[in-house]
Amino acid sequence: MSGSIEYRIRNAKVKCTGKLCRQVISYSEFTFFAINDEGGMILECESCKQILAVKMSNPVESSVLGAEKIDVFEGYDDAALFFKYGLVESDVIAVAGIEYKTAEKKPLGWPFGNVPIYFDNEVDFESLAFKELAKAATDLNKEFKNYVNWYVKGQDCKRIFVVLNFHSEGTGQRAIFSKNIEFEGQLNIKDLLMVHHSSADLSCNVDGLYSKDQCFVFLQKLLLRWMHIADSVLLVVPFVGYPYKGQAEKNVELWEFLDTHTDLKKTQVLTRKATFGLYRSSAATATIPYEVMEEWDFLPDLQKSLHESGKPFFQASHAKFYAGIFKGRVEVLSGSYNLHKGPSMENIVFRNYSTEEFANRYTDRLGDSFMVESEDDIPIYYFMVVDEKVINGERQPFSEFEKLYLR
Repeated sequence: MSGSIEYRIRNAKVKCTGKLCRQVISYSEFTFFAINDEGGMILECESCKQILAVKMSNPVESSVLGAEKIDVFEGYDDAALFFKYGLVESDVIAVAGIEYKTAEKKPLGWPFGNVPIYFDNEVDFESLAFKELAKAATDLNKEFKNYVNWYVKGQDCKRIFVVLNFHSEGTGQRAIFSKNIEFEGQLNIKDLLMVHHSSADLSCNVDGLYSKDQCFVFLQKLLLRWMHIADSVLLVVPFVGYPYKGQAEKNVELWEFLDTHTDLKKTQVLTRKATFGLYRSSAATATIPYEVMEEWDFLPDLQKSLHESGKPFFQASHAKFYAGIFKGRVEVLSGSYNLHKGPSMENIVFRNYSTEEFANRYTDRLGDSFMVESEDDIPIYYFMVVDEKVINGERQPFSEFEKLYLR
């Protein structure tokens, strides 16, 4: 579609016409500011395989989720096509069940400020490393463009790492950055996240009394780290937000934070039933009623998983800890901190355990509640930078990269 053609996109949802099916089908309808082709799509529900038709403009250009587009019709002479697929009047949807606007997905940025986790002797490795990364930007962006050839040919890796080697005050340092790649336009250094520093001992750096706001930033940086380099993540958090008047919007924001800072395929969240109930009531006040989100498949992935998993909520505990699980070792942030913001103080500590120690002290006591799955050994691509220049790039399994640079 030419970039010069002006159009708008209408996002809508309909429900499958199958008698026992509850599948919600989402579609995006393109409407041009000039001439439009009226017609519709013939769809096959991905859940029950029911065939149905949705009337709309420009069905060729439109996309769909929750069903497969198996045919299109243009104009109003659709009787023959409906006959071909055995459609009756109740299988033809002329009006969308609900229309909605999609919020722009914002990239996860690095939370700068006065709460570093990568530091030593009051030297802030985070600010220092990002400054060195900026010095290598020209060379790195050129290599990212070269990598597009791999990406377009289908030999792509969905996760990129930058191994940044530099000197500061005569000392050699290594910082590692990462980002997930979802489309070609992300192949640049923008929005890289720091996931490791060779000289930072996190078990020394996070230990003591901190405000809730500081604890939040510590957790945020660890979740970004674990999202990119841990095999799996376990978050045991009894309370999220506050049940006070005027807190609904902030409560929803905390749940959205969890949703955007976790990879659901390798993350399990254990919380209390009342805590999830607080999210439901907060959503009704701050956004739209929970029941509407459920009916029309608007629930964020994390909340949807808690709603549909059938796993019991973790009722009999006030324990709170956050764990990134690696091969042979586990990183744990624990203490008094639930997921809240504010100035009042909490005590937290970061520790490393062997997998056996972690099982003995934590997960064995969770019983059947602990069912988190590990991420597969995915292929990654990394660029090696030495003194502001990219000296090579290489594709390899993440497990090999981890052995070389993350231990």
